[in-house]
Amino acid sequence: MNGNQHYQRAEELLAQAFVPGLTKYKETDEEREILVHAAHAHALLASAAATADTKRFQAAYYEGNGEEPPTRAARNNRTEANAAALAFLENDK
Repeated sequence: MNGNQHYQRAEELLAQAFVPGLTKYKETDEEREILVHAAHAHALLASAAATADTKRFQAAYYEGNGEEPPTRAARNNRTEANAAALAFLENDK
C-alpha cells in the first residue's frame, strides 16, 4: 500500500465504526475500538509514507537542478538567519 491507500483505508475503517447504516457498521464498542486502532495504524503509515515521499522529492529536486543536497552541518548552521532574526526583533522594540 502507498500513503494514499493507507489514508483511504483509515477513512473506511472509521466510517465502519461510526456511520450507522453501512453494511459493515459495527454495533458494539469493542468492535468499534478495534476499527479505531486499525484506522490509527493506517493513518500513521500514511504519514510515514508522506514523509518518505517528501525526502524523495527533495533528493530529485536537487538532482534535477544538478546540485548536491546540503550537508547536515550546513542545514544546522543558520547563524546568518538567526542573526537577522535577532536584529529584527531588537529593532521592533
